[in-house]
Amino acid sequence: MLLPTFVVSSLRAAKIVLTMSNLVGSRCYCDRPVVMKTIWGGRNAGRRMEACVAGDCYYEVWIDEPLSTRARGALEELMQKNKDLHESYHKKMERVRARQVKRRGAIWAQLQLIHNELSASDSSEEDEAF
Repeated sequence: MLLPTFVVSSLRAAKIVLTMSNLVGSRCYCDRPVVMKTIWGGRNAGRRMEACVAGDCYYEVWIDEPLSTRARGALEELMQKNKDLHESYHKKMERVRARQVKRRGAIWAQLQLIHNELSASDSSEEDEAF
């Protein structure tokens, strides 16, 4: 079994997923809880690490070994496909919303016409009553 390596680096450019369920249970140098993070950007995409919950003591220990070139390529391809699917979904939703707004406008215009016709017929009936 390979031991995790200690890393002192800046993770500012990488996208990190961190939730409270990721608490590992151990403590870092500053006696704060250690959390498990998954890096989703840069050359370490897909790797997990333990890090200080505050992040200011620079305690970072890799849990996973670096990905092979082939695995990294496959992961990047999957992440790109995921991004493309999200973009496609959001574009389709924008078109659906635009159609809904257009339909609501047409329905609203028809309701206004019906309302005006009913108002006109009510006022003509009132005139006949007098």
